[in-house]
Amino acid sequence: YYLDATDPNRPINVLPVKILGVKGLVIKKGLLEWINIPPNKINSDKIIVNVKIANDGSITSDIESALGEYSSLSIRNNLSDKTEMDIAKEQFESEKNGLTIDSVTITNSDSVKLPLILKAWVSAKDYSQISGDMIYMNPTVIYRMHDNPFKSIKRKYPIDFSLLNNRTIVTNITLPEGFELKEKPENKASKVGNAISYTKQISVNDNLIQIITKLEIKEFQVKSQFYEQVKSLYTNLISSQSELLVIGTKTK
Repeated sequence: YYLDATDPNRPINVLPVKILGVKGLVIKKGLLEWINIPPNKINSDKIIVNVKIANDGSITSDIESALGEYSSLSIRNNLSDKTEMDIAKEQFESEKNGLTIDSVTITNSDSVKLPLILKAWVSAKDYSQISGDMIYMNPTVIYRMHDNPFKSIKRKYPIDFSLLNNRTIVTNITLPEGFELKEKPENKASKVGNAISYTKQISVNDNLIQIITKLEIKEFQVKSQFYEQVKSLYTNLISSQSELLVIGTKTK
């Protein structure tokens, strides 16, 4: 059993990030033994974003995030000296993404056994680009990656991810009355062996658009020989998150 009781905001069976993947000394009768401490949890974040676009390109949105144990821990540790609004602004990078957060609620913050639920209601007047009767809108409202974390040309050492992670974002977009999606972006799928995968699936039903994206880190360490593939996956992810929806008035 791998247990740790050094943080009151963390369940006893959720290990500190700083010790994952390092060696620990097993003290027992007979010979002592060094073992690698495995990542025994997958941090799973599930986010639903409901967006309404007005015909002037402004948006309103409600966001509900059911956060995994490590994501919840990070927020619980910050609640002692930050307001719920401050945490939401940091989580959603509201200033960078041009969003105004109107209100926030955080539930289950006092129960380490339950996933923390972060809800926010946001708006943005100048979110979309307008050209004539066309609206160009980026559907990646939150958790948009702006820079590739892998910048080096080559890498000699393995890539160590701090966590096994699974982040799923379901974005439901309602178009304004009398408008339709003119160009449907392609679905995306990239992976590096069984270690990392990124998918983006888009479905359209009249003026309703649903986009489901999933980024999975399924292996704690990736060998350096796969560095170029990892770097390319993140490049593709950033490019995918930069794609705009082309929206226009319905043709008769």
